[in-house]
Amino acid sequence: MENIFRMRGSLAALPFLKPEQEVLMNEWIQQMVYPMEQSEIMVSVNSNMSETSWKVKMDTKTLAQRYAAFMKHADFKPVEIDVLKKGLSSFKGDFSAWISIGKDEQDSGWEIDNGIFPLEQLWGLLPGNVEDNLKKWYAGHDANAFVKFGRCIASNTYSYFSTELFGSSAEEDMELYISICNALDVDPLPSSILQMIADFEPDFTEVYFHIAANGLLKIGISIPNPTEALILKTAMLTGDGDLEMLAAFEGSLGDVVATKLEISRTANVIESSWEYRY
Repeated sequence: MENIFRMRGSLAALPFLKPEQEVLMNEWIQQMVYPMEQSEIMVSVNSNMSETSWKVKMDTKTLAQRYAAFMKHADFKPVEIDVLKKGLSSFKGDFSAWISIGKDEQDSGWEIDNGIFPLEQLWGLLPGNVEDNLKKWYAGHDANAFVKFGRCIASNTYSYFSTELFGSSAEEDMELYISICNALDVDPLPSSILQMIADFEPDFTEVYFHIAANGLLKIGISIPNPTEALILKTAMLTGDGDLEMLAAFEGSLGDVVATKLEISRTANVIESSWEYRY
């Protein structure tokens, strides 16, 4: 429970948060995690200090039931409960649920990760034009699996998934990322950011996709277990927020470990966020 108290306290470091949003975050975490339960809790923030997310990972059956009850109580579309059931039956991995609050919107969703999922389970879930281009790219690189699948069910309904880049070096991973962007006819991240990632030589790099019914919404790079130096460099390159404010937010969380760094491009906007685990 101490971790949850820390999470609640960290909200005070966010300049955009409204009282009703703070109430929503606290009500959600109370519905997902009961006192004295064993769970894994993650907190994320973006580089502009304009959005934060909480994520819970625990026993799949228990958490899925609670999240389904939350969806029903919050009056989400009934079809989303069917999508959740299909996801749980299709993808065998670690289940987590999340909520995100920003200046202008709030979202919630679920994901299943820590697995090796055959691509055949993905096809049919994506819009035709995106799926066709991805099929060609995967086939051209003799790749046949992805490592995460999730669903955002709130203001902008979309599915998302991640695939591990399989280059023999960080530079080759960046080349693979560029080739995916070319296959989908989208602009990659600036070369300065790609070079920064290559210079830090992360052990693993993933590319992730947000895809709605009308097509691709976002493509980005995800780096598991980033160093503090990489996070700081990314914040300096992509954020227009106050680095001291970001440091104060991180300090308010207490004893946490950085578990994920994400960098993406939407039109001409470069976005980044990082996640901490208790």
